[in-house]
Amino acid sequence: MVVAQFGLLYVCLKYRPRDWDETRPYRIANFWQWPNFGAYLEFSAILVVVHSVLFLLLHRFDFYVQLLGLIALGLEATLPIPQVLANYHAKSTAGFRPSVLAGWCGGDAFKLVYFFVTPNPWQFRACAAFQFGVDIILCVQTFLFRHKTAADLRERAELRDTAGVAGAEALLESRGDRHEEEDESEDEERRSGGYGREGRK
Repeated sequence: MVVAQFGLLYVCLKYRPRDWDETRPYRIANFWQWPNFGAYLEFSAILVVVHSVLFLLLHRFDFYVQLLGLIALGLEATLPIPQVLANYHAKSTAGFRPSVLAGWCGGDAFKLVYFFVTPNPWQFRACAAFQFGVDIILCVQTFLFRHKTAADLRERAELRDTAGVAGAEALLESRGDRHEEEDESEDEERRSGGYGREGRK
């Protein structure tokens, strides 16, 4: 999972919008908005080392272990919140796939039921309930913003502008652009008396 998340982060950085530097929101020290992939790897490595040292020193204290678990569960429970805020500001869920929402709801519902029917600390139940509640908000937004979402999707389909969008469409389009540039350069070479790559061989 960690490797997959870093892979997604690399793709997002590689295909981010061209005006990203001007439009990104303000954060202290540009936290988690760094310009290159190496900065994220360095921060993650430092975080792992610091947590490892703290756990070796404090693992005998029950309060520290419970606090660490609560922070971890709390961070996971807040993961859908940025999507909720983005949907609210755009009044649309265009770009947020229904299959992703279904996966979130199904997984979080299963987790919620499991934590309540088996003996688990209250932190697990509270965070699972909060996360499932955020999923419900996403479902409500999908219903309320359905007309604006449909209009946005039609507009995107007409414009076919995927510049700076991380995803399969952007990857395929960028690959297609490269092939078109290669074909154009070969045509120019043929017109000027050359024979392209095949002729040179």
